[in-house]
Amino acid sequence: MLTDGKKVPAMTLGVHKDFIPRLVEWCATEDHPGVKGEANRLQAWLIKNTQSAKVMSFIVAKRGLPFLVSMTTSEHEVMQNEALIALSLICTVILDNVEDELINHELSSKLHTLLSDESIHEEVKCNALALIATAIERSRTNKMKAYFEKAEIPELVRKISTVSEDVSKLKKAAKTVDELFESG
Repeated sequence: MLTDGKKVPAMTLGVHKDFIPRLVEWCATEDHPGVKGEANRLQAWLIKNTQSAKVMSFIVAKRGLPFLVSMTTSEHEVMQNEALIALSLICTVILDNVEDELINHELSSKLHTLLSDESIHEEVKCNALALIATAIERSRTNKMKAYFEKAEIPELVRKISTVSEDVSKLKKAAKTVDELFESG
């Protein structure tokens, strides 16, 4: 991608008043799946490569967040990972501004799908667990923890932590998240 590893061009595009609304529009297009997929990926890449609150806030303000949430259950593993990483960065930087929107767009449902599907690769599940951990740790009001608990994410995480291989990264990540749910 054009912006990969290039912060200055990513920043320029990420706050461009005409480009981001058009990009979000392309994220919703049904005319061409390739355009839709690449627009979603570019949105995630802009977030990853800038790690800028300004870019993240602008994309959220232009209604780009629902497409990132939907992208977590894309049929393509690389897109799932890109979305999970972008959402983790959003939770790290601007969670206070997007908690309600993440809840309204049913993030927990997408994460539940990823974590419960046996065919999903370990790396994707680890990134989903990292997103959950970040959201819990960054939430000042415990709103995200309560939201995930209501969606029965802790039970799923606990199952992963006991069923996975003893030395797997997935088991370690699940145990870490389980501890976050267990802590007051």
